[in-house]
Amino acid sequence: MRYFPIIILILFQTATAQTSDGTEVIQAVLDADQIENYLHLDLPERTPLYLLKNKFVDETVDLSVKGQKVLLIEEESDSVKNYIQFLDLDIGEDKAEFELYYKMENMLIKGRLKRLDGQWQVDAIEDIIEF
Repeated sequence: MRYFPIIILILFQTATAQTSDGTEVIQAVLDADQIENYLHLDLPERTPLYLLKNKFVDETVDLSVKGQKVLLIEEESDSVKNYIQFLDLDIGEDKAEFELYYKMENMLIKGRLKRLDGQWQVDAIEDIIEF
């Protein structure tokens, strides 16, 4: 019983680290030139960019693209088409994989990241599927 507080503390620190890595990975994906080419943020109807909340994205994330805050939405909507939804996010110690859907372009993008000198960077875009 005396180890219970230590176990709780370790679990909390692990969850916090995973959340931090998740936010850093998502930000790295949004900043990647390969992704930015599809966002067309220079067009008025493309800003602001929205991110759909789910198990990978919660209300604690604070993200931006090209200096503009990314806004969170609770659910898909016909009135908001300029949103990204992370369908999969698998984060390891130094590698991560993602899968996202961009509603405005009706496309699925899959890719990999690697951590270099403590910073996440998109390593490869493996698949782009336009529907």
